Amino acid sequence: MQQITFHHGKRKIFDGILDTAKQLSMDIIEHDFANGKIELADGGGLLSWGNKIEVHIKSSGSSKNTVHVSSRSAALLQVADWGTNSRIESKLIETLKENLG
Repeated sequence: MQQITFHHGKRKIFDGILDTAKQLSMDIIEHDFANGKIELADGGGLLSWGNKIEVHIKSSGSSKNTVHVSSRSAALLQVADWGTNSRIESKLIETLKENLG
């Protein structure tokens, strides 16, 4: 899991995450603004089940919100991810950071 704190309102961050997911060609599975939760899916194909990504936005003080990103294999049993989950989390956070300025 990776996280980053922004000095933006929850709505701006939430919408930014949805836009970033689309930009990265991730599927938006579910989103719940009231609870600050977004579920995404990435990849999948002939040799992989892809990855499930959970994003949570939590207030961390006056006008600050922390985004927590966690990626895991969509397969029920996987021994190693070869760094894929970390790369997905990093890419989502870095792209979101660029998009929000």
